[in-house]
Amino acid sequence: MRLRCAGGPEARQLATHFNRMAGALEQAGSDNARLTQALLAVQEQERNQLAQTLHDDLGQYLAGIRAQACLLRLVTDQPQTVERTMQELDYNCEHLQHGFRALVQDLYPVVLQHLSLADAISLLVEQWQARQGIDCRLRLSVQLPTLSAPDKTHLYRMLQEALTNIARHACASQVRVRLQHHGARLRLLVRDNGRGAVQPQRPGVGLYSMRERARSLGADLRIISHPGAGWALTLSMPLEVT
Repeated sequence: MRLRCAGGPEARQLATHFNRMAGALEQAGSDNARLTQALLAVQEQERNQLAQTLHDDLGQYLAGIRAQACLLRLVTDQPQTVERTMQELDYNCEHLQHGFRALVQDLYPVVLQHLSLADAISLLVEQWQARQGIDCRLRLSVQLPTLSAPDKTHLYRMLQEALTNIARHACASQVRVRLQHHGARLRLLVRDNGRGAVQPQRPGVGLYSMRERARSLGADLRIISHPGAGWALTLSMPLEVT
């Protein structure tokens, strides 16, 4: 709804302000609808990936274990075959365990319940580097503050999302991660040497998620990306003064 006014200057000014507000609301409604569709698409994609992993990867190892268990009943009088089958069973069980751990880690970062923030971040970076084969250097303050469980999860997930975006889009060979405590603020820096990109006018789901997490933390989030100049994320989070 737009207002047209042929009255005096004050009336025209009010009409202009009203139209701007109406335009902003229309844009917000359009953005919310687009983000809802994107979130639903991501949710469906994640479900499909989970189902595919369970069926093609973990299900395959379970089928192999069952077949090898049946084989053992038939070859009790063949020591070499028994030994070889036991080795294959051990191999399949080990990979099945790794697969389940990876799934659990993707669904919920259990390490946050048992490790300090520094140890959880260190493990995340170490596992990401081993999985992606990209050099990732981590620098942490000697003393990091104790965060609430929600804040700890938001910060962990933001770094996880940043590293995921680098692996998918950056074509980087080096990544630098810094988490440092300065006075009453906690600062996170993630930088790569990849190809970079012009920041889109409308953020995608991953960027929108990071911005929402930053808002929940009461933090300032900046993302800088230019073609050929890499990608950088900076987060400055206020800490409660005790």
